[in-house]
Amino acid sequence: AVRDLALQGRQLAIARLELAGTPTIVDGSVLPPQRFTLAPLRLVAEDATWPARGPARVDVTAGLAGGAGARIRGVLNPATLATDVRAELRDVDLTLLRGYLPRDSAVTLDRGTLTGTLRLVNDRATGTRIGGDGTLADFALARGGDGEPFVSAPKLAVSVQDLVVRDGVSIGRVAAAGDTTVVDSSLSPPV
Repeated sequence: AVRDLALQGRQLAIARLELAGTPTIVDGSVLPPQRFTLAPLRLVAEDATWPARGPARVDVTAGLAGGAGARIRGVLNPATLATDVRAELRDVDLTLLRGYLPRDSAVTLDRGTLTGTLRLVNDRATGTRIGGDGTLADFALARGGDGEPFVSAPKLAVSVQDLVVRDGVSIGRVAAAGDTTVVDSSLSPPV
């Protein structure tokens, strides 16, 4: 649905754009290609212009596999990609990230879900800054090629502050709290 669409010369302005559907996104930039079905997806953009004269307000709600969900609200400037959004995540399967992690990594993500909130601010001059709090459930890490988890936690509270992506990655602070099990398989028997 579109409300108050104006086209003057090469200038487009839309007061409100609302899209809904159940798209499947295939990301062939990683191996194996990652496939994500968003069911349902609802996107609302307000005060959108092209060429962009400023940021548009966005509100995106998406259902994910296994009953998980996400909602992203904030502002986005499509010309500069300047962004200030808040994401609310519910039971997101972290194994969806496996395709984006190095295959030969010493540590692999075995399992887990994330529920929490994140704030993402992107600016060309300062880079991308992320912070947030959440809970990891049924979380486990394994050593590459080992298969068996060496770190696991039924529930882990996590907080990340000032994760900055600009000419590399830096993290201001990461904190985690919860009952964690660590298994050292280099000992016989493992402890």
